[in-house]
Amino acid sequence: TGAGGFVGRHLVHELAQSGHEVLAFDQSFSSAVAGATSSSTGDLRDAAAMDRLFAATRPDACVHLGGLSFVPAGRANPEIMLAVNIIGTVNVLEAVRAQVPTCRVLVVSTAQVYQATPDGPPIREDTPLLPATVYAISKAAATVPGPPGEALRYVAEAVAFMVGSGQHGAVTVHLGDQTKDGQLDV
Repeated sequence: TGAGGFVGRHLVHELAQSGHEVLAFDQSFSSAVAGATSSSTGDLRDAAAMDRLFAATRPDACVHLGGLSFVPAGRANPEIMLAVNIIGTVNVLEAVRAQVPTCRVLVVSTAQVYQATPDGPPIREDTPLLPATVYAISKAAATVPGPPGEALRYVAEAVAFMVGSGQHGAVTVHLGDQTKDGQLDV
C-alpha cells in the first residue's frame, strides 16, 4: 500500500529489480509506478475493498506504507488523518487475517511516535511511546499489537526523517519554512 508515495515508488522499483512481482496499491497514482507488475487504486478506509484486494491478489508479503504523513494536514483535518492511518491499517491487517493469514506484513511507522529530541538518548525498542502530533498519535495507535493470541504475521517499524528524490514539494517547502525559523515540526 502507498506505492504511489515517496517511499513506495522507491520500494516498488527495488523489489522489481530484485525479481519480485509487485502489485502497487494507492488511493491514486499521478503516473505509472516503475517496476509494478500491476496497480490498483482504492481507499484504505473501505474494509470491503481491502478484503477484495487481498482475496484477489493473495500476496506472500505486504509492505503497508499507505496513509497520510503530512503533519500540518493532521492539524487541519485530524478526523481524516486518524481514519486513514488507524482504520486504514486495521482494514489492511484484518483483510490479511481473513484472506491470506500466511502473508507477512510490514507496517511502516515513524520515529515521531517517541517524540525524540536531537540531544536526547537514542531510541530503543523499549523506549516508551510519547506521540505529540495527530500524525504521531495516528501512527502509534496503528502499530500497537492486537490482543495476545491473535494469529497475524506482522511487524511494525518506526523510521526516522526521510528526504530525497521524489519527495512531495509541499514537504520540502514546509521544512524550509520551519527550519529557517529554527523550529522543526515534521
